[in-house]
Amino acid sequence: MKFNAFNFITPSIDDVKKLLFPISKSKWMKLGFISMFAGGGSGGFNMPRGNFNFGGNSDISNSMNEITGDAINNHKEGLGVLYYIVFPIVLLVVLFGLIMTYITSVFSFMFIEALETKKVLIKKSWHNNKSLGFSFFLFRIIIGFFVLGMIVLLALPLIIPLIQQGATTYFENFSLWNIAWIIPAILCLIIFFIVMSVFMSLVFNFSLVHMYYKKTPAWASIKTTFKNIGQNKLATFIFLLAKMIVDIVCVAAALIVALLLIIPMLIIAIPFILIFVLLIIQFGWTISIIVGMAVVILVYMFFYVYLISVLFLPMATFARYFSIRNYKALMK
Repeated sequence: MKFNAFNFITPSIDDVKKLLFPISKSKWMKLGFISMFAGGGSGGFNMPRGNFNFGGNSDISNSMNEITGDAINNHKEGLGVLYYIVFPIVLLVVLFGLIMTYITSVFSFMFIEALETKKVLIKKSWHNNKSLGFSFFLFRIIIGFFVLGMIVLLALPLIIPLIQQGATTYFENFSLWNIAWIIPAILCLIIFFIVMSVFMSLVFNFSLVHMYYKKTPAWASIKTTFKNIGQNKLATFIFLLAKMIVDIVCVAAALIVALLLIIPMLIIAIPFILIFVLLIIQFGWTISIIVGMAVVILVYMFFYVYLISVLFLPMATFARYFSIRNYKALMK
């Protein structure tokens, strides 16, 4: 069935009005909490910058020599630090990432359920959707390993010479020939990320909704929805265009909300900053003070993100209603 995504903008706005207005403080607070974990996050890629001198006296070569020399001279002393401090921290970060991936997977279905049932029952909704969340969690882990593998594969033109020559020699002999190998790999990586972004957008907007309605595992839902997508290529392309516009508006709205909250959040933070400054002056940088600062910062950031989620709720709700309506049209 052919459909036009732009036709669902006004009905989705009406859905938001029915759910969120007139304002119920309790509903907004609870739904904002669910939305915070269901929304997921964004990230960016910052390319390292430096002044490349293709001769033998480059800044990079000198830096690499210094780093390599320090590593060789201090490897015995550094090994214990890496093993007993860095390695456990890395494990904790990975474990935290896995836990958050599972939680956000479950909350994605909880958000859909709240929008569809018009009821925000966090404990009951978690119980109802934890199996679907686990299926989607496994899918995301597999996709994550696939993306990581592709990044490593496409980076081989850079990795292999580095391993063979060593970092110092590689950068000392860096030439246009190296660039000729690297540029195609970078272009392939960009194309890969574009394709994966489109794929994951369709999964989150169609397959995820299909999982909720049909109670089917992730891979089965992806197979079903992508079959329908293949039969509605033009309509799906129009949806992606409309979704891109919606996402741009949502990002702009989120940034505005975040900026508006900065000043009041800084005012709230001033007493805590003064307390820790006085404690540091009195006792120095003790473990208790460092741990206390870390806890306060984490609670502060959580509260900040939560406030953004509550104030941003109409846009987040609209975005999901928009995908739900497009899904229903796609599957007819």
